[in-house]
Amino acid sequence: LMAVKELGRRYLKHHVNEGTDLSRSDLICDYLRYELLGEQQEVFAVLCLDAQLRKIHFKKLFYGSINYCSISLNQLLRHVLHHQATAIVIAHNHPKGVALPSNEDHQLTQDIIQACALIEVNVLDHLIISTESSFSFAEHDLIHVKSQ
Repeated sequence: LMAVKELGRRYLKHHVNEGTDLSRSDLICDYLRYELLGEQQEVFAVLCLDAQLRKIHFKKLFYGSINYCSISLNQLLRHVLHHQATAIVIAHNHPKGVALPSNEDHQLTQDIIQACALIEVNVLDHLIISTESSFSFAEHDLIHVKSQ
């Protein structure tokens, strides 16, 4: 299984380079699944995209425990600004659980959306990846910008 994962990772790294069009949600989900699957602890990552939804940069920003990962909005925004992203997809894994969002996941998503709105960056989705499945906030109509 590890060899299959490594082959998939190599395939995606070869085919999903900077500038690759990731405008389809299935491409983004597949890419993030290969990046986060197999992690033994919870990992929070960000995929930076340009205005044409092409990949600028991907990074695993924060590492946590088996079922929790603390993030810094400050560091997240600095990373997004550094790469001059106009849109992002955030993602984290549930290494030993199901891909369903907790109340904390919902609140974190809204906090990130609000913070990114201040710097004119669009949050396209928040994906949760588990070994069995994935969960998309956008597909479940859970990406909302709170009015100010």
